[in-house]
Amino acid sequence: GRAEYPRMMLAHAKVQYKDNRVARPDWPALKGTMPNGTMPILELKDGKKIGQSQNVMRYLGKVYGYYPKNPLEAAKVDFLVENYNDVYTKFNLVNFAKPEDKEAKIAEVFDKLFPDLMANLAPSIPENGFLFGEKLTIADFWIGGLYTNFMNSPSIGYAPEKWAKTKEDYPVFAAYGERFAKENAEYLSKREGRPF
Repeated sequence: GRAEYPRMMLAHAKVQYKDNRVARPDWPALKGTMPNGTMPILELKDGKKIGQSQNVMRYLGKVYGYYPKNPLEAAKVDFLVENYNDVYTKFNLVNFAKPEDKEAKIAEVFDKLFPDLMANLAPSIPENGFLFGEKLTIADFWIGGLYTNFMNSPSIGYAPEKWAKTKEDYPVFAAYGERFAKENAEYLSKREGRPF
C-alpha cells in the first residue's frame, strides 16, 4: 500500500534498507509500538520511528534530495501530493470492499474519482520530463506511482481492463507515467506481487 512509495524512492536513491512486512496475525502485537498505532513507518538506525506515509516521504525527500528547499516550491510539490492523496485511499479501498459493494465502488473510481483527479492534475503534467523538471520529487513518486501501481500494473487487484483503458483515455498522463516507470525500471522489474 502506502509503503510502496517510499520503497520506490529509496530504491531510486540507491539506499540500502530493510523492508519489514508484517503479516496480519502479527499486527495486533506490534500495533501499540507504532506511532499512532498505524503503518507504514520508517525506523531509523537509532530506533526512532517516523509515522504517516506523507511525513515519511517528506523526511526521505529532504534527506535524499527529492524535496525542494525553497518553501514555495515545496508548497507546489505538497499541493500535488495532497490532490493525489485525497483520492488514493478510495482507489485502494476497492480491494477491500464487500462483494455486494464492489461494483458500485469500481464505478465511482472510473466514472467520478479518476476523471476528476486527471482534470486537477492536467495543468501540472508535462509533455517532457517530470512534474517539476528533469529531477524527480516526492510528488513524482506518488503521482507516477498512480501509473505504475494502478494504471499499468499487471497485478492490479480489480478492473484491470478499465485501468488499462485509462492509458488510452489520458495519453499525456500515460506518457508521463512511462517516463516515470522507465526511471524506476530496476525497482519495478524486481518487485514481487502486487503493490496493493
